[in-house]
Amino acid sequence: MKSKHITLFLLVLLFSSCGNNEPKSDSIDTIYIDSKEVKTTNLSTIGKNISIKAISLPDTIFFGDITSIKTSKDQLYLLDQSQTQTITVIDKNGLFLQQLKRPGDAPEEYDVIHDFSIDESNNQLVVYDRNSSKFVFYDLSDFSFIKSVKVSKSYMSFEVLDEKHWLAISDSRNSENKLVGTEIINGKTFSSIKKLNRLQPPMSVKASESVMIEKHKDFVNYSMPDTKTTLYKLTNGKGISEEVIIDFGSNGISSNYWNSPPSEFIKHLMKEKKATAAHSFLYQGNQLCFWYMMGGFLEQHLNIYDLSDKTVNTYDKIKSEIIEGHLPPPTGIFKNQYLHLIDPSTLKTDYFKNPSQKFSGLSLEDVGKSIENETPLILLYQIK
Repeated sequence: MKSKHITLFLLVLLFSSCGNNEPKSDSIDTIYIDSKEVKTTNLSTIGKNISIKAISLPDTIFFGDITSIKTSKDQLYLLDQSQTQTITVIDKNGLFLQQLKRPGDAPEEYDVIHDFSIDESNNQLVVYDRNSSKFVFYDLSDFSFIKSVKVSKSYMSFEVLDEKHWLAISDSRNSENKLVGTEIINGKTFSSIKKLNRLQPPMSVKASESVMIEKHKDFVNYSMPDTKTTLYKLTNGKGISEEVIIDFGSNGISSNYWNSPPSEFIKHLMKEKKATAAHSFLYQGNQLCFWYMMGGFLEQHLNIYDLSDKTVNTYDKIKSEIIEGHLPPPTGIFKNQYLHLIDPSTLKTDYFKNPSQKFSGLSLEDVGKSIENETPLILLYQIK
């Protein structure tokens, strides 16, 4: 099963700032990516601590395509945004814990889960319903309803930073008819606290889906898409820094298209096979790893940038001894590991027929049950 988050990202572009200071590119690293210099590699070559696990669900629990995964402690929160509108929680071994399923129009319900965040400081799960212009708060322990709050702005994505501060990206317009863009807001009053010192073009705001935001243990990364992508690091409401700039060169989308209508932007992106949507940033020792999209969801590249010697390696396909074809892009990050959802029907079942060839405890029986239940497998690994 392949994540459809970036496919949804393209659809949202169709239907869905502050200051004039540009990033100081002379003070931070610029990663130059030549998409013609790509390699094919094996997972065992670039990865370590590789494991694959089955998801075990009760007979009464279902979900469709998982579009986003967020984590808290040893738990994984799986969002099905396209079919069941649920958030399913499993532990690190794939065992079911609970599921949020509250579609409806009552205060404790939602129409569509456009985005969600795990607020550990307040022990809450926060769901954003874009269609109803409201945030719904649930107790993280049992998903009991706490409150819902109507908001005047419309958001593309958000993430809780700490007890008070949120990162929020709004495509609403202010009294001067300018896009609100990316800002730090008060998570209780939803008032603006601080705006990023960057003039953000319209399509940069529209393209800022939650896939561009990664919440790590002590900080949050946001990769702002533009002619050159800027990676921000946010430690709280005041700690905001620019980490790196990503320059796709001739494969990037030129500035005029970032100010064009969504239909023209997508046509240019796909027809000319342009690079954008840098996501899934992961720090591994002296390396900064991330993925980006080349013209569409089906082709995504992994980049491994060495922060010491400033070299970059780009991989268009990652193969594995147990999977037909190559890995799909990651759906999330779990404890400094890339997390991929694997369609069990793509596994090389002959590999599992020999009992001595179990892959991290996954058996042929596990594979068979996952195929029968149409449940994806979870593949985890670290970059070497």
